[in-house]
Amino acid sequence: LERYGNGFSGFALWTMQLENTRLAGRLPGATAHEYLQTLAIARIALDNVAGHQASWPTMGFKVAQTALYYGANDFGSTMLEENVVSAASGNVRRSATVREIVRQIVEAGFRPAERNVFYEIVAEPDVEALLAPPVA
Repeated sequence: LERYGNGFSGFALWTMQLENTRLAGRLPGATAHEYLQTLAIARIALDNVAGHQASWPTMGFKVAQTALYYGANDFGSTMLEENVVSAASGNVRRSATVREIVRQIVEAGFRPAERNVFYEIVAEPDVEALLAPPVA
């Protein structure tokens, strides 16, 4: 589909959240290793999709940082209204401050940037100001 049109601008890989479903305890969830492998393969297979998102809300900050090395070029964002994953899992963290997200990206060795839906950079945060200790 994507090769013949302009249908997809991004790919977000989420693992199946089993905790609050009938499958809980019957199936193993995906490991971080499986998540990262799948992301890397998706980056190769979906080479004409501009954005590949790391899912920190479902996988946590550390796996999302590692995902940047496995082909993700989008750290993800705060979900304002997401009901599917959060209903299935009580462990989903849905929000983080800009400062928290910027810190995670910088600590992973990457440069944070704000983008639009077309994956065009629209702003670059002042990292030093954002990560500076608060003035008392």
